[in-house]
Amino acid sequence: MKESIEHYVFMAKQGSEAGLEKLIRSIQGRIYDLSLRMLGFAADAEDATQEILIKIITNLADFKGESRFTTWSYRVAVNHLLSVKKYRAKELNVDFDYWEGEIYRVDPSFDYDGLPEQAKTLLTEEVRIGCMQGMLQCLEEKIRIAFILGELFDMSGDEAADIIGITKETYRKRLSRARAKLTHFMKKNCGLVNPGNPCHCSKLVGPDIRDGWIDPDNLQFVGTRCRAKTDKTVMDRLKEMDEIARVVALFRSYPEYSAPDAVVGVIKEMIDSRKYKILRH
Repeated sequence: MKESIEHYVFMAKQGSEAGLEKLIRSIQGRIYDLSLRMLGFAADAEDATQEILIKIITNLADFKGESRFTTWSYRVAVNHLLSVKKYRAKELNVDFDYWEGEIYRVDPSFDYDGLPEQAKTLLTEEVRIGCMQGMLQCLEEKIRIAFILGELFDMSGDEAADIIGITKETYRKRLSRARAKLTHFMKKNCGLVNPGNPCHCSKLVGPDIRDGWIDPDNLQFVGTRCRAKTDKTVMDRLKEMDEIARVVALFRSYPEYSAPDAVVGVIKEMIDSRKYKILRH
């Protein structure tokens, strides 16, 4: 019989190292997913994930079971992510005008057609996911987190509002603003939303490599920790959807990731050290 996350919480609060480790392993992937989408770059997401998991461990005694544990842990994560002052994407100060300029770069010397088919697939997917990451960073943080929770994590309005700590009406307004901004930009520019648009992921592989946005030897978004590169069903059905539905479908086809080994290792060492009061029984 599969043990529930609530059982792991109970074990951890009783001082069980095994229970705490199982609890952290059960949530670390989603915390990393949330951090990556919010902060844009893997290195910043790794740092944030580690800090969030430490906060969850050190404050676990304060969890009273008045909401689901996943809701409580997301609340810890969101509060932390909204408080992060410095991260690479924020320092780049991107907005939709900036991003529009980025997606029309060209590199006539790059031979995309000459690449092996597997390389084409991976590099084009890296561009697609990276471009959507960039578009998320064009949203101000408060409406970005609303969109991530509502559309990428498929949360109900009630749960998302509760996690962020705002009213349901305020949440709906923020989610609506995020959808409107992304839809306006993508309807105008993205070839996946409107095939007649000039921007196509394959055209950006060369410029992204040239300008350092992509390292072919160290792909940031397409790799071994990616549990599902693309929802093929969604991608195949794009042409059947209206433009607004295509925007949402593209973001929902995001891959999911497991937490980096470095983060897992640090958290495991901290648990083994028994330095936190929750383990001192």
